[in-house]
Amino acid sequence: MANGVNVPERLAREWLATRRSSTPVATAVDPRDPMWRVIEQQPATAPEVRRVEYLRAGAEAADAVLGALARARIDAAGARVLDFGCGYGRVTRHLVGRIGVVEACDVDADAVAFVRDTLGVEARVIGTEPRTPGRYDAVVCTSVLNHFPEARFDAWVAALAPAVADGGVLVFSTHDPASLAGVATDGDYTFVRQPGGHGAGADDYGTALVAPARVVERLRSTGLASIDRRARGLWFLQDLWLATDRPLRRDVWRDPTAVRGRIDRVRIDADGALVAEGWAASLDAGAFRGVELRRDAPDGPVVGAIEAGLPSPGQAAFHGRDDFANAGWRVSGTVDGPVDALWLVATDRARGIALDVRWLGRAAGATAVSE
Repeated sequence: MANGVNVPERLAREWLATRRSSTPVATAVDPRDPMWRVIEQQPATAPEVRRVEYLRAGAEAADAVLGALARARIDAAGARVLDFGCGYGRVTRHLVGRIGVVEACDVDADAVAFVRDTLGVEARVIGTEPRTPGRYDAVVCTSVLNHFPEARFDAWVAALAPAVADGGVLVFSTHDPASLAGVATDGDYTFVRQPGGHGAGADDYGTALVAPARVVERLRSTGLASIDRRARGLWFLQDLWLATDRPLRRDVWRDPTAVRGRIDRVRIDADGALVAEGWAASLDAGAFRGVELRRDAPDGPVVGAIEAGLPSPGQAAFHGRDDFANAGWRVSGTVDGPVDALWLVATDRARGIALDVRWLGRAAGATAVSE
């Protein structure tokens, strides 16, 4: 709390408002959520912006799912969709109201109860053995199958495919072996165990690196012959896959919000001189120059002049994209009075959407350094 204001809730609401959605999105987070605990353990993420980080990850995944449905020629407004492995509804909450009927399932009974009670979604507990509760226009599992050992991955793909109705689509994500630097791979399927995750046993949960050809082979064996892969289409990290029994749209993926950006460093001297640096990139077009920095709120005053197209070799290496090599930006300017937050806002393509927020919460006349 700051001066009686719940800062995390305030920032979350301000960030959600930039998405201009007509559907309210629940901001409640259950502290038992493993995805929330991951964010809590990130030292670079200030407590005030953790909820924004959590909501943004879910919103980006939901946007990718909606793009996949459009590519599969499915009318989202009339679709019945299963969010498989829903967890505590990080993605589910952003699908509600944008899709006709959303149902959810997970192995974690506490997570299912939270989704049912907080999001108002029909949700059920499932076992660890491959089985699905019905047939759907789309079965969605973001960041789920990529945590399974090979035999379980194959079994769940085989089980999920029949749950897709005629003309429907299976949407899921995997880690390409090239996406995680420093991880030794073993053939076309490498599994690194991470004990104790998401209700799974010590041998069932970890990180799986799956060669794209291996994924295609497994999908074709299910009869879902129209297959598409969007490299790093989920969070610029995981490959997004869709598989259906009908022809896909021939145009590109429609995901206008596939833009990411960060405020990496901020310095405000006692005299109000400000320098901020970061990066911004588009999944489709590489380095992204259409950003600006605003103070206090996403629609607050623009701060300084931005210099975009600066070298960012670290982002190019991390994302495996040569066209991210000049995604850096720098802002220099002067600010008057206290600045509690800086917002990185898109001015092109994803116009008006807040890409990042850095909480400063400083008093006037102080020196603020945020790395």
